[in-house]
Amino acid sequence: SEALAALRRIPARVEPNLGLAVARMLMTCDSGGMAIDRLRPVLAEVPASPDAAAALAEAAALEGRPKLALVWAERATVLGASSPGLTAARVQGLLDEDRCDEAAVLVADAHRAGADVDAIVTATSTRLQNADSRIATLDRMMSVLDAEILRRPRVATVAATAAYNTGATDRAATLLADAGWSGPAGIGKQG
Repeated sequence: SEALAALRRIPARVEPNLGLAVARMLMTCDSGGMAIDRLRPVLAEVPASPDAAAALAEAAALEGRPKLALVWAERATVLGASSPGLTAARVQGLLDEDRCDEAAVLVADAHRAGADVDAIVTATSTRLQNADSRIATLDRMMSVLDAEILRRPRVATVAATAAYNTGATDRAATLLADAGWSGPAGIGKQG
């Protein structure tokens, strides 16, 4: 809360790089809405900034505004931005619109391209794991991912957590076992 209070004291109109930095710091405080407000003047001043466009997509995803996240993720990509956070913003936007199959395809494409799928899936799941209404959506996406992706320990952990939270304890245990986890604490075949 102290960091958030300090960030609020910074004037709204500052040099674009500082505005972008403030917006990124606001996102680390889970303040997607305030980050969006900080990014608008940056993009007004530097409309072709791929970093600012990507940050706006990520802030919109954090704030649960899928249409905004998807529009700005597309714009950031056109401007040349590419990062796990940007891909995660797009995946989150698709999941918020209940487009699980498209989100899974995006994760699979990122995996084939050599992107950091662990970071993408972890960033995507962070907000959705805390939203009871979205945990089933995350579980549906994870259920259609390729077995090779699901054997990655961090991806398997996200998939197993989503499965477990939707009541599929057997599937959660199987996911962890397939990824090489032995004797996962708290998840068993007993239910």
